[in-house]
Amino acid sequence: MQISKNIALGFCLFYMSLSFGQDSTRNLAPIPVFAAVDSILRLAVISSSVPHYHLNQDNMNAIGATDVGDALKTIPGIQIKDYGGVGGIKTVAFRSLGAAHTGVQLDGFQIPNLQSGVINLSAFELFGIKEIDFSMGQTMDEQSVASSYIQANTIAIHSILATIPDKERLGVYANITSINAFEQGLFYQRKIGKRFFAGGQGLIHYGSG
Repeated sequence: MQISKNIALGFCLFYMSLSFGQDSTRNLAPIPVFAAVDSILRLAVISSSVPHYHLNQDNMNAIGATDVGDALKTIPGIQIKDYGGVGGIKTVAFRSLGAAHTGVQLDGFQIPNLQSGVINLSAFELFGIKEIDFSMGQTMDEQSVASSYIQANTIAIHSILATIPDKERLGVYANITSINAFEQGLFYQRKIGKRFFAGGQGLIHYGSG
């Protein structure tokens, strides 16, 4: 019996010596990571006096979003609450401030919602939108109205139809999904003289989900 105990103790000491003898460090070869200078995540406007983020058409195309709510997901600190489904709404929260503290403007006009105080961001398709600006504290949009300064945050949406075209401008949009839902849109804009222009835009939503 004593011999068996000595043999078991010897095996334990042998395995313990092997464990102490192993090298626990391992040097891995470095892996280079490359990123473009104009990465879509670099949306902050450094020259702004307040936290300000800007998304242009190139950023929105690179993100692959379909509406304003999806596009704003890339901004640090923003949380989009997506209630999902066909016709579901999307609301925004920024740094613990809910959707009631965030105003939404379209070409300088404040969009009101007296019933709930929140704006459905999924109602704004990226089709026909030129730029999206998000400002915290004070809006940096030159076209903003005075009522926008009472909001803690501001989402400023700039449409293509608000800018003067060179001559004519035409856009066509179609989005078909596998859940029996589709969207189709069209906008047209024409310059009249040197200072005037006219245009219109239409978008059709259909879903049976």
